[in-house]
Amino acid sequence: MYTKRYSEECKRDAVELVRLSSRTVTEAAGELGVRSEYLRRRMKKASAAQDTGSGPGAVRTVDDRDEELKRLRKLTAEQACVSPGAGAAQRCCGRFCSGRRR
Repeated sequence: MYTKRYSEECKRDAVELVRLSSRTVTEAAGELGVRSEYLRRRMKKASAAQDTGSGPGAVRTVDDRDEELKRLRKLTAEQACVSPGAGAAQRCCGRFCSGRRR
C-alpha cells in the first residue's frame, strides 16, 4: 500500500488554512484531498506544539507573527489562482508547496 508523505511546509499550511478560514476540518480536508482524521491529527499536533512554545506551529515573537502573517497572505493570494477542477494532488502541491504546480 502506498503512503503519501507531505512536507512540513505542506502540513503547516494545511493547518493554517483551517485556522484562518471559516472552513471546517472536513471541508478543508476534502479540498486538499486528504482524510479529515489526518488533518484533525495535524491540528492537534500543531496546537500541542504551540502550547509548549516549540515546533513548527509555535509563534515566539511579534516579528515572527508578522512574517507568518505576510507568508499566509501571499499563500491566500496564490490559492485564488488554482482552478477548482484541478486534481487533489495538484491542488495540494500547487497551493501549499512554494506556490509551484507539479
